Amino acid sequence: MSNLQEFEQVIANILSPDNNIRNQAEAYYNSTKSNPDLCVGSLVQLLRSSQHIHVRGLACVLLRKVITKTEESLFPLLSPQVQQLVKSELLQALRQETVSHVRTKLIYTISGFVSGLIEDNQYPEFLPTIFTWATDQNPTLRSSAMGIFTQLSTYLLDKGLEPYLQQIFELVRNCLQDSDNRVTLDAFEALCSVVTVIDKSKTPAFSACIPHLLSILAAQLNNNDFETAANCVEQLIEVAVSQSSFFKSYASAVVTAMYQIGSTPQIEDSVRHLAIEFMISYSEASPSVVRRIPNFVENLLPLCMNLMLDIEHEENEWSNTYEDDDNELTNYDVGLESLDRLALSGVNPEQVATVAFKYIPEFINNANDWRYRHTGLMAISQTAEGCNEQYAKYLKEIVHMNVKLFSDPHPRVRYAAIHCAAQLSTDFAGQIQSEYHSLIVPALLQGMSDQIPKVQSHAATAIVNFVDDCESKYVHIYLDSILSKLLDLLKTGRRFVQEQSLSAISAVADCAENLFINYYDFIMPFLKEILWNATGKTERVLRARAIECVSLIGVAVGKEKFGNDARQIMEVLINTQQQTLDSDDPIVQHLHQAYTRIAKCLGEDFVPYLGFTVPPLLKSAAIEPDVTISDVDGSNEGVDEEGVESVTLSIKGVGDKVISIRTSTLEEKHLACSCLYSYVVVMKDAMLPYIKEITDIMVPLLKFPYLEDIRDVSATIMPKLIKAVKLAVQKGKTQPQTLKGLLDFIILHIVPALKVEPEVKTAVTLTESLNDCIVEVGENCMTKEQVEECCEILKNILLHGLARKQSILTEQEQEEDDEEQLRLDDECELEDQLLTGVSEFVGTMMKTQKQTIWEPFMNHLWDTYRVMVQDQNSPEEQRISLCVFCDFIEQGEQVALQHLDYILNLFVNFAPSDNPEVRQAAVYGLGACSKHGGPLFNQHAENIAGLLKSVIEREDARFLECAAATCNALSALFKCVTSRQVSQADNFIQFWFKSLPAAGDMIEARIVHDNLINLAKQGNQLIFSDLTHLFRVFARILDTEAISMESQITSIQMIKQMQQQQPQAVQQALSQLSQEEANRLISIVSKN
Repeated sequence: MSNLQEFEQVIANILSPDNNIRNQAEAYYNSTKSNPDLCVGSLVQLLRSSQHIHVRGLACVLLRKVITKTEESLFPLLSPQVQQLVKSELLQALRQETVSHVRTKLIYTISGFVSGLIEDNQYPEFLPTIFTWATDQNPTLRSSAMGIFTQLSTYLLDKGLEPYLQQIFELVRNCLQDSDNRVTLDAFEALCSVVTVIDKSKTPAFSACIPHLLSILAAQLNNNDFETAANCVEQLIEVAVSQSSFFKSYASAVVTAMYQIGSTPQIEDSVRHLAIEFMISYSEASPSVVRRIPNFVENLLPLCMNLMLDIEHEENEWSNTYEDDDNELTNYDVGLESLDRLALSGVNPEQVATVAFKYIPEFINNANDWRYRHTGLMAISQTAEGCNEQYAKYLKEIVHMNVKLFSDPHPRVRYAAIHCAAQLSTDFAGQIQSEYHSLIVPALLQGMSDQIPKVQSHAATAIVNFVDDCESKYVHIYLDSILSKLLDLLKTGRRFVQEQSLSAISAVADCAENLFINYYDFIMPFLKEILWNATGKTERVLRARAIECVSLIGVAVGKEKFGNDARQIMEVLINTQQQTLDSDDPIVQHLHQAYTRIAKCLGEDFVPYLGFTVPPLLKSAAIEPDVTISDVDGSNEGVDEEGVESVTLSIKGVGDKVISIRTSTLEEKHLACSCLYSYVVVMKDAMLPYIKEITDIMVPLLKFPYLEDIRDVSATIMPKLIKAVKLAVQKGKTQPQTLKGLLDFIILHIVPALKVEPEVKTAVTLTESLNDCIVEVGENCMTKEQVEECCEILKNILLHGLARKQSILTEQEQEEDDEEQLRLDDECELEDQLLTGVSEFVGTMMKTQKQTIWEPFMNHLWDTYRVMVQDQNSPEEQRISLCVFCDFIEQGEQVALQHLDYILNLFVNFAPSDNPEVRQAAVYGLGACSKHGGPLFNQHAENIAGLLKSVIEREDARFLECAAATCNALSALFKCVTSRQVSQADNFIQFWFKSLPAAGDMIEARIVHDNLINLAKQGNQLIFSDLTHLFRVFARILDTEAISMESQITSIQMIKQMQQQQPQAVQQALSQLSQEEANRLISIVSKN
């Protein structure tokens, strides 16, 4: 290129609307990158010399892409002279640029460029220059300095900013008090940006600036600059969400200011809405601080209710449409959502309930204005979930208050009454259905008879809420009436009423199950008619709901009743599937879900349809996610697009990036994966022709980065695939090596996925999945290398989990907020689940991989568990370790016996533990040592028996939470006394017998009671010497999970035999039981 003028024309042509000109210019520009000095030097010169604003703006954007520290950066390839040119000329360009939006782009470019140099200490003069600008007499330079602080924070984040925080704070604080409004606003943004990225512990040092922030906000409001004021509040909301501790010292002042804004009608609604959003977001982020602000709930809650009074009603339009099309955010919308979030925030549910019911009865009893009654009902609906415990005490009064307004003269109030009943049915599920069905259901039936279509529709929807978590007996008594009303609506209602009626019929069928058979012949013809005839575009939702409905009814009534219609319905559904359907057609989703339900109903009879139903799912499950990553710059904050979610992330060294993903693609992919899972579970070996393709698609999704739910379903399907192929092998449909090959492929991918999984919850699922796969395939199914790799990775997971737990516990010690404490408790519990899952898998390998596990276990995991069991660790970590040592003793044979003294000493030390779960693991271990400890254990048997006796005799031994530990101690004592030489063994057996029955751990309880029955079969006189106690034990354990079926049969035969041979002794023993015990035992024996 001969000169700068030509280069300028190329840059200008990149902006051309003509595709040919633009494409040629872009190609030419890209070719110049092969000469980095020319490309970068020319862009810098254009920034300094071009008279065309649009060229300077684009040159700035292009320059940012080639000099910011990324893999594509040309900066390292530049000559030292051009590198120095970039450094000096960029600052000069910013100093002299007069156009605001170009200056903003320059700030983005400079910040992205220098962030990498600052970290590498390659531009030491930059920040001192900017610090000088921050105090310059030129307000534009002061403003630019603030803009750079804002953008640098997104690049350097906390650690990168740390050396300069104090200087930045001082400079920003001074600019917050600047006489120039633009400077103060840029300082406002800089402060919020810096506070958002620094460590929580450092935010209080910046809190002294809060009065200045409030003053700046007030100045914008006083000038009626509501757009700028809204921008200020939005920034404060971001800080409240991410760094709520920043406001702690000034919480009351900030909330008071926001309340004043939110309650001032003269301020533009958008600003008022944001002020309320701040208060709600702050209450969610820091409920314990907000709880101490005087009158917070007393002020905010009635403000929200008053906003809800601002509701318009155009009767004809409202009555005949299902959803409101107006997307504008109204006062009513803000008040409605804020009430819900306030109640759920944890600020003070008791206070929310008290204040709410200071106003709700008054509103509901307002006979003059329907808006008050409507708001009162909606206020109940919105606060019921958050105030569940408080409202439960007054549920009867609330329900009566609600039902009374089902007959209100205004349709909006009747609608709200239905909405309230639906919400109560969800929030008080179980109690509402069992105690108030006689009030709620007739009221909903009345609603379905309303003259207003929208009220009818909502009543049908509320039926769904009522039956969703309801025992069928509470629906059964109303089935005739409910289904009769729903059928009427289905025949004569508006389309949106018909759609909701179908959803209600589906829910009723799902709840009623086989009780629905009596109504099948009346309803199915109407559904088939819809499937056959509702083919228009405006009827897509109706047909989709009908598809859902027939499939749920099929599952409810079963194959015998549904089978005759199933073939016809499947033909219609497959024919529908083969048509060209729009991407947004709801039928697509409902079709696949319906197929899986029908498959569940028909079982093997569904096999002929798999060739039609499975391939589309494979195609959808394999689609690639539609993800784009773009820069944020001053002129383009991203364009909202339906079906696309975007999030702006600050990435260290890269800056702000907008990541956009098409959610519809993810939803389609997730649905397909879930349906494939259902098919594999239901159809089992019939899915063999598709197993390989399913595996090839699902296994890579174990690392799918964009949606945790997809990783979860991918993990959970793995053992189901194994089970299906195993069954196919057993039936001779495939060779055993197919199963081994599948397992190897899964292990090859699931182990590395577990290694990098960022979500603890999904890591738990992956661990459980791997464990279930190995359990399913069984002994010696893993190679030595696979076991070695698993043990190595499991060690790392354990160590990282323990480190995360320690970090959580440290945070808990410093945390004052009750809600945060609960959140940290949940995190801790999740970490414990992961430690448990890992250790259960270790136990599984000990049971199934005995030829290969011991060396990797000792090399990688032995020392880790020895650390976990030490005193400084939590009881749960100790329990987990003890369980692993139990498995080691039971399965490890000679390898384990080498460590018997160490392990036995652990069990002895922990057996008296006050923690029931630790105690349970320890005493189980003592039983395992008794059984598997070999001759080495003999010398300890006497002491162990005494120790176990003392555990059983503890004062808390029969407490519910200790029952499992006591049960295991009883099991261990029997093993110890009967498998070893113990003096006074008869005394121990008699003590053991008198301590029965066992409870709390049903597996061990059955073992204990099997031992009792075996002793009785042998005629052991220690047992028969107290026939009353023997019968008392029988009375408590027979017909329960605490005894095996074989032992139950033996026990009953024994009792009947004694009744014949020793009737007086039996009668005498029965007479000493309680009446309840005697009656129960006699009843069980007599009916068997």
